[in-house]
Amino acid sequence: MKKTGKPLFKTKEAVVKPKIVMDYNVQMNTVDRQDQQLASFPIKRRYAKHYRKVFFYEMDMVVYNTYLLYKNISGKRILFVDFREDLAEKILEGVKLPEYKGCGQPASGPSPMHFQAANCGHFPNRIPPNPVKKKPS
Repeated sequence: MKKTGKPLFKTKEAVVKPKIVMDYNVQMNTVDRQDQQLASFPIKRRYAKHYRKVFFYEMDMVVYNTYLLYKNISGKRILFVDFREDLAEKILEGVKLPEYKGCGQPASGPSPMHFQAANCGHFPNRIPPNPVKKKPS
């Protein structure tokens, strides 16, 4: 039995719980945080095949666990969103796209391999700070 550090409402005595319950609550807090983070940035899509949902769920868990390891080992404070973007950029740097013969005019803008596409709605853009809002969302 272990004291939780919280008093009972009526008697003001310390709340006592078995050690296994305390360990379970600590571990569930970790699982709840992971579920909360993964729900904010879902990769899962509606697929007909169940194995694809399982694959993308596992990939979410791998990326989140990698994020936690990176934070613990490096000691840097980085947001999960920024970590995912950095990870995607590093993965895309190593991808060699095949050389297709293009039809029509060549593109005058930036290369399509560039991760931060200028006029594309696929990637998030950061809102720059202004005098009114120092940290815009």
